[in-house]
Amino acid sequence: MYAADFRWWAIVLHYAYSIPCEQVGRIFGVSGRVSRWFKKFKCNGHVEPGKQPKNSRHSEEFVSFVSSYVAEHPCFYVEELHEELKQRFGHNMKGVSATSLLRLLRFELSLTRKVLKRRAREAVPQEIECFVVKMNKLYSYPEQLVFIDETSKNGMDAMRRYTWSRKGERAVARSPFARGNRVSIMAACDPRASCLGVQLVVPSLG
Repeated sequence: MYAADFRWWAIVLHYAYSIPCEQVGRIFGVSGRVSRWFKKFKCNGHVEPGKQPKNSRHSEEFVSFVSSYVAEHPCFYVEELHEELKQRFGHNMKGVSATSLLRLLRFELSLTRKVLKRRAREAVPQEIECFVVKMNKLYSYPEQLVFIDETSKNGMDAMRRYTWSRKGERAVARSPFARGNRVSIMAACDPRASCLGVQLVVPSLG
């Protein structure tokens, strides 16, 4: 029998920090139990056998503040929300923990944590098909081919990858569109996986 706190920490790692259940299970040494605990949490907000959902013990002001905070800071971490609540409500924070906040977010505000996805505009299926047709006319043997790829980093890469939003709604986070300086690395290799060259492009500061 695993203690409630033990189960809750496993749920917090998976639900609040998006660590896969399998990895959490290896960390805690509980194999596939984390998935079952998480299913129970999604059903009634508890991780212990026989526990049933309870009515909210938070005031309307408390819930309203959390809802407003989520709307303004959708990419928040649970610790950040907890600190804001301590500053706002002070001595009335007794019994408010990461686990109770997760129940509030999931069941009272119907929020889920989702991945913010950015899809490359260049990756259009029709353009890929046209490229394959063109290459088929020119291709004779593998040694003809040289593969070039580029990776880069700018200010947008510092954005958080997860956000909270209501169930059934798209995850949207608004942030200043400031890319900053872009640093690129371009590499080329042949079908034998031989590296033919690497180029680092750093913008001048002048």
